Amino acid sequence: MEEVLIGLEEIKGWHTGANMTEIINEVLAKYGIQDRIQGFTTDSASNNRTLTEALSNAWSLSLVEWSQFENNMPCMAHVIRLNLGALMS
Repeated sequence: MEEVLIGLEEIKGWHTGANMTEIINEVLAKYGIQDRIQGFTTDSASNNRTLTEALSNAWSLSLVEWSQFENNMPCMAHVIRLNLGALMS
C-alpha cells in the first residue's frame, strides 16, 4: 500500500459537502482513480458527513460501489482529543 498526496485544492466559497465533493471528483477524475478509493478519514464535522453522502450518491450514478457508512473512518486522534476535552471539562 502506498500513500500519496494528489491534490491540495483551495475551496472557494463555503466548505460545504457539495463544494468539497466537486473538488474531490475533479481531482480523482484527473488521475482516473474514482473507482479505486477505499475510504476517507475525516473529523466529525457535519460537512464531512454531507461530503461522504454526496460522494456516495454521485458515484452510485457512475456505477462505482462505495458506501458512506462503510468507507468513512473517523480520525482516531480527533476522537481521542474530543473525548479528553469533554473529560477535562
